[in-house]
Amino acid sequence: MKVLFIGGTGNISSYVSKLLLEKGFDLYLLNLVYIPSEFLNKCDNQVGSSFIGDKSHSMIFDNSKIKQFVPEFKATIPFSEGIKRVLEWFEADPKRKIIDESINEGMDRIISLYKNNRNL
Repeated sequence: MKVLFIGGTGNISSYVSKLLLEKGFDLYLLNLVYIPSEFLNKCDNQVGSSFIGDKSHSMIFDNSKIKQFVPEFKATIPFSEGIKRVLEWFEADPKRKIIDESINEGMDRIISLYKNNRNL
């Protein structure tokens, strides 16, 4: 069984949902827990340190910065094609579909710490 968890308050487009279902995914919605980057870094420096800096701010990514340096740059792959390629990439190698339970356990530990004691 292939499972895709979709979290947050947004939604996934009907096109992408249909594509995922056609590829045999079971889709589930879940409630995400917001963990500040600084808290994550205190709990697990190896994971948390990668979220300090640019990743610690929510944002919409665009290509305006690269166009300052390469004005002729043009994104040519539409999202619908890009998501197909991403799914095909994951499907092409069974190693990419292995769930690492130690990572899940670590994330569960951090969530529990955050919910029970926000002042580490």
